[in-house]
Amino acid sequence: MSSPRNFLLSTDYPTDLIAFLKSGSVTVPPWDGVSIAHGLNFTPLCMGSFSLSSSFSSSRDFGIALYSPDLSLELYSNSTHIKIESTHWEDVHIHYRILGFAPSDYTGEVSPPATNTPWALNTDFNYMKIHKKGILHNVSSTQVVHHGLGYKPMVLAWRENANGTYREYIADTDGTYKEINITDTEVRFKSGGNTIPKIHYRIYHDD
Repeated sequence: MSSPRNFLLSTDYPTDLIAFLKSGSVTVPPWDGVSIAHGLNFTPLCMGSFSLSSSFSSSRDFGIALYSPDLSLELYSNSTHIKIESTHWEDVHIHYRILGFAPSDYTGEVSPPATNTPWALNTDFNYMKIHKKGILHNVSSTQVVHHGLGYKPMVLAWRENANGTYREYIADTDGTYKEINITDTEVRFKSGGNTIPKIHYRIYHDD
């Protein structure tokens, strides 16, 4: 059988269920944050990007402190809002695009978010095929998830901290210690010396 990577969409594999999708512009105050309502009855797993230009001619991912201004997305369990947080020293006006997935353990119904297109699917785009997803509990050192794909796949993950906050799981800012290490056979999730109550992860056939 041909690799699922060769197809934009494959009905043999599940795709992500996007529960939240929002774009807009906002001024984020220094060392503070701005809240955006998500309107869901669960805490979505969010990621996104922002730009200083309305054209999005160049953009930056939230949560990577190599950039200036440094902005991140933070959510709290049982909260109705997503918070854009800033560690910048002055006001910064941004244009943002944020999406959120339903957690792996959510079993309720999810209404698709409103979009500016009448198409449910568009073959101009690739739809990432999920190979494996799940939740790791009480990660205190390094926990390994085997995928056996024979190449380094795309991986997304979010950490759910003891204080109820959710953040996307990404590399440390110095670029030497990575929270996620991906090989041709496995994904290694590292706790950084603290016990993490939950890590939500998705491993894709796409690379």
